[in-house]
Amino acid sequence: MAAAFHVQSFIAMAFYPKVGNAWSFVLHQCSYGRVWTLEEIRLFKEISWRLADALSTLLSYQRLEASEDRYRNLFNVMDEGVAINEIIRDAQGQVVDYKILDVNPAFTRHSVYSREQVMGQRATNIYHMQPEFIQQWWEQQRGSETVVHTDMYYEPTKRWFHIMTTPPYGDRFATFSVDISANKRLENTLREREQHSQSLLRLSRGLEFVETYLDVLNLALEEINIVLGYHNLWAYLMDDDRHYARLLAVGGHIRHVLLATEEFITLKVDGDPMMEEIVNSRSIVIVEDARTDPRTRKEP
Repeated sequence: MAAAFHVQSFIAMAFYPKVGNAWSFVLHQCSYGRVWTLEEIRLFKEISWRLADALSTLLSYQRLEASEDRYRNLFNVMDEGVAINEIIRDAQGQVVDYKILDVNPAFTRHSVYSREQVMGQRATNIYHMQPEFIQQWWEQQRGSETVVHTDMYYEPTKRWFHIMTTPPYGDRFATFSVDISANKRLENTLREREQHSQSLLRLSRGLEFVETYLDVLNLALEEINIVLGYHNLWAYLMDDDRHYARLLAVGGHIRHVLLATEEFITLKVDGDPMMEEIVNSRSIVIVEDARTDPRTRKEP
């Protein structure tokens, strides 16, 4: 190499930045040979050390930027909603709130707020959390090294979320939220089916011992009250030509009203849209609001 570039003399040194591989620093003289003085060697070493420090800083910064870019990309593409938060203290140093420093796109998809609306906002404003709750939570979590798992219903979007809160790092912590609404709906469906199965089983056992129509009705009313929360139930028996329906039994606090009113004891089917639909239908007839349903009678 020296012959190829006509190098007559040179001085070289390897130096090692704090990150990455070793570098080499070379000075050469092409015109003539020379003897390097002790002062030149000392200066060369000093320059090499300074270069090593400068390169360490530069390489660390470049690696940090690359690392931040990778984490930022992950932060932006995650399906989980992520919020980076920081504790707020009062003049006495007591924790009274926390503010949102940053959120990812998934957070805003699950929320009613945009990123701009939540950045820098306090939990007491956004989530309507009480300072006492935040302070108690912080006292419990500040020495913890485990992630806290909580299920929360978010009323503005009518969704359930599983919230994972990281252990604090200094005064900062992160929350990860996963939409579990579908799982909650499935859990509720399975729970309701279990309740209905148990109700039908109780009703079947009870019907083995009834003696009157009222016994049947009261037994059915008891189960309906347990499962659905309704308090009134009555049964009508159609005559042979289906022109009239006659009150057979009634249960609940409305019992005395129906039995005291002749109009309710016998109902005329012909000319009454609701009664005609009930008589002629082979499926359940539903009325959501009798005050506005065109099939119902509105007069007192």
